[in-house]
Amino acid sequence: MGYHFIERTAVPAWGPQQGEPLVAAGTVAGAMDASFSNTSTLEIFRLPASDDAAGALAAAGQAEAAARFQRLAWSAHGAQALGVLAGGLENGDVTFWDPQAILDGGKDAVLHTSSAHTGAVCGLEFNPQQPGLMASGATNGEVFVWDIVSEYKSHAAGARSSRMENVTDLAWNNQVQHILVTASNSGALVVWDLRQHREIMALNSAGNAIGTARAGASAVAWNPASATQLVSASADDNSPEIQFWDLRNANAPARTLRGHQRGILSLSWCRKDAGLLLSSGKDNRTVCWDPAQGEIVGELPPAANWVYDVQWSQANPNLLSGASFDGRVSLYALAREAPA
Repeated sequence: MGYHFIERTAVPAWGPQQGEPLVAAGTVAGAMDASFSNTSTLEIFRLPASDDAAGALAAAGQAEAAARFQRLAWSAHGAQALGVLAGGLENGDVTFWDPQAILDGGKDAVLHTSSAHTGAVCGLEFNPQQPGLMASGATNGEVFVWDIVSEYKSHAAGARSSRMENVTDLAWNNQVQHILVTASNSGALVVWDLRQHREIMALNSAGNAIGTARAGASAVAWNPASATQLVSASADDNSPEIQFWDLRNANAPARTLRGHQRGILSLSWCRKDAGLLLSSGKDNRTVCWDPAQGEIVGELPPAANWVYDVQWSQANPNLLSGASFDGRVSLYALAREAPA
């Protein structure tokens, strides 16, 4: 297993490009290092071609950000050579950058900034089928859709859902391009039809049992091979579970995956292989599941603190990342590539 790391407490995003692997990292909100600096930086890193160079990576380029990052996403779409980077910031801003300009020194790297949200932007993702569209979710149940082709215009996904408080995560359906799901600290998972501009279904991930108290949904992800299946996670230490939902019967989860000892903070379902689901959490672990069987099939080396973000690479399913409050973003290659 090849291993590199970025010595930052940061939110990462894998580049969508085939070929040279690139990773962006933005200073994460809610953490402070020994310098007590409140600055925020967006950096891009290149992974070396050889595993022999495993170790800490140096930034290939950087740009300053107005606030710290809750979410970071990278799309191949756009007139820019390396696409577009988008950041959801703790102050409610959504900012778009030119990755090539960051690599060229950071001058004129910002393409657009909007203060459409009133609070921290904790959900952010580009549409996998229409990479010119992006969704963002924030406090007060705000959900917006952005068109980076039409001068970064945005509009609400629909009327605000009464079932949601603060959006904690969101995900585009991998099969039906106008379907979006949002997770909330209220425990509700709301499914949106963006053609109709309204919510069409709500799932109660917080449980229905009388007298139970469970934290809201911390993460959500669609099955890349099925339009009706998704998973959600709970950050509650008393019920660190992944719930597997099939919308053909949304009255209750089809199954529950248990294996973490403390609350789960992040999910990532491999778009190249639906049999691989990653989860990470407050127990400092990153676990790989076979979601169809509900079984753990592997685990990464544990971190020294919470692993708050886990991601498969967009372009290469052999690559993944885990970001921890121990001040490190760890980058893994699951198998060494044979020399040409």
